[in-house]
Amino acid sequence: MISKNPDYIGAWDYAYFEALKRYKEIPETGPYFHLFISQSRNGEFKNGKISGLIKDVFGDSFFDGTLSEDTIKFTKRYTFAATQNGGKREPLIYSGIRVIQDYQEFVTGMITSLSKMTPKVFIMKRFVP
Repeated sequence: MISKNPDYIGAWDYAYFEALKRYKEIPETGPYFHLFISQSRNGEFKNGKISGLIKDVFGDSFFDGTLSEDTIKFTKRYTFAATQNGGKREPLIYSGIRVIQDYQEFVTGMITSLSKMTPKVFIMKRFVP
């Protein structure tokens, strides 16, 4: 089951990184994504396998991956409808490092794919309502 609030909010456009750090609410527009963890080991987001839903400007995608104390890595797959709106048809691989800054959890890393896509930087912030 997907919760009402995302577990993380993120951005893949560097121009929005600083704004994301200041957000206290969920951004509705812009190059942001909302990550909802629906399954995790023992119901905790500390270590182990995770999966869930991501919502962004293109639509919905599903992900699965791993989350450890220091890192996160997951593969994102857009739905067919989202690919019709501009989402990538190929799986995207997110690899990042988790850090605590000013009592907030952030993840920063790279988005890659199995093709010749140019890697992109991303940032995510643990969303605490």
